[in-house]
Amino acid sequence: MRAVLTRWTNGVAADKATIDKAEPQSGSLDPKNPMFAMLTGVDGRYSFRVAAGVWFQLYTRIEGYVPWGGLMIRAKPGENHKVGDTAIDQLGSISGRIIDAETEKPIPGLLVSAKYWAINGGCRELDAEGEPCLTNHDGVYKLKTLPPRDFVLEIRPAKGDHFEPAGTSQEFRDHVQPSYLRSYFPGVEHRDQAQTVTLMPGGTLDHVDIKLTRRRGAALRGCIHSDLDAEAVGPVMLELDSNESEGLGTDFAVISQKEGRSGDCFRLEGISPGHYILTATNRKKGTEAARIAHAFLDLEDQRIDNLLLEMRRPASVPGKVIFPATTQTAEATRGQVKAYPQVLGRKASAQEEAEVEVSSSGVFTLPAVFEGSYLIFMSGLPSGIGVSEMRYYGHRSGRNTFTFQPEAPEQHLELVLAPATASLQVRVEDGAKSAGWELALLSEPPDSVDAAGLEASNSFADEEGRASFMGLLAGKYRIAAFPPNVPWRTDPILLRQLTSGQTVELSEGASVSVEVKRASLR
Repeated sequence: MRAVLTRWTNGVAADKATIDKAEPQSGSLDPKNPMFAMLTGVDGRYSFRVAAGVWFQLYTRIEGYVPWGGLMIRAKPGENHKVGDTAIDQLGSISGRIIDAETEKPIPGLLVSAKYWAINGGCRELDAEGEPCLTNHDGVYKLKTLPPRDFVLEIRPAKGDHFEPAGTSQEFRDHVQPSYLRSYFPGVEHRDQAQTVTLMPGGTLDHVDIKLTRRRGAALRGCIHSDLDAEAVGPVMLELDSNESEGLGTDFAVISQKEGRSGDCFRLEGISPGHYILTATNRKKGTEAARIAHAFLDLEDQRIDNLLLEMRRPASVPGKVIFPATTQTAEATRGQVKAYPQVLGRKASAQEEAEVEVSSSGVFTLPAVFEGSYLIFMSGLPSGIGVSEMRYYGHRSGRNTFTFQPEAPEQHLELVLAPATASLQVRVEDGAKSAGWELALLSEPPDSVDAAGLEASNSFADEEGRASFMGLLAGKYRIAAFPPNVPWRTDPILLRQLTSGQTVELSEGASVSVEVKRASLR
């Protein structure tokens, strides 16, 4: 078994992929390393020698067993910290057959995913577990390497080249072909109707069979158009992406894609109900001929005809990073600025994100911006620095959101940096009885009237009811404590709970301790 210890610096730790790939080192380990990895002994024991004074997170990995980890450890000078025994579960599998409810014939080529209900940042979300699989020619699927828990099985048509020539409007109106749309075990339309499948440690669930009925879905018919001729535009990628927002995240998936040209007309049928983005883009990014078009669609079972994708040249938005007076510019320009298009307050497309380097003078340019809202993040900042404010053409924007306006008098974005050196130690009342409670830290005043869109940092109380927030900007904050595994963002009295929460004002570099009362949600 591999044991991996990662250093937690200013609220940033190694990502899951890095931890999973960490190779055990041979010989002695430098106690100042950001990450340590070793093989346990035959008795399963391990030990690390580290430079003390910071927080670490501990993980374990062994093939065929559920990955374990995330335990926060505070290394204090001269202290030997003993971690209790770790019990880990074996992985299991779920398999079965999918057939047509009327003909009882197998249905090949469907994508089956194992998902589970989770609480993320106070929101109830349906998260994916493991790798999805396709049904074979006998309609058989098998989901492997799954941890023990209650699963929701999702079935949807696999991504494919389903765009067809448009045909005539009359043919489009007359051609209504039922399809296998997105469904859930045991064959229902909506995930809230789904029955969960319980997998025990190391279990093998066979014959989890599903019967599906063809249903009428949505259909689109439209054309691609550009101000340039087809030769100048070149190949165009036409793509339909689902954009199902729930809680703080987005369930993003490519539904269908096909290469074409400007002037092509298309038809696509059998689309499941939901939110979608239809995109047409060419491959000449960063050139005068670069063109892009988006259509944001909220679909049920309607048929949308004469949809025009007007490919336009995206705008470039110049920007500048404003550094604190105490920071050397060259020292702070190791970062990148990332821009994510968003729809309904959530990330719109994983493929449309832009990541640009910041120059030594703090200058950057977002190269392909179209009308709409964007989430802006700056990564790779040096320790103790954070983004405190964002301005768009001189006006203060949201903390990390701006809405691009083509008619704005000046296209200019500014990211204002400030020292992020304050910290907050929190103790929840009743101490040990509050272990596992979720602590939500929000800036004052709140940045959104939509509870799901509130910008909040979260942490969890340890066995003594304590938690810490590191690398904070100076300012006023509000903190509230919520029961574990409760979707507090959707509670009807949430705003009242936040209003009654503990407030604290932090100055630069301050370290403050507070005690908060436990919220009593309905």
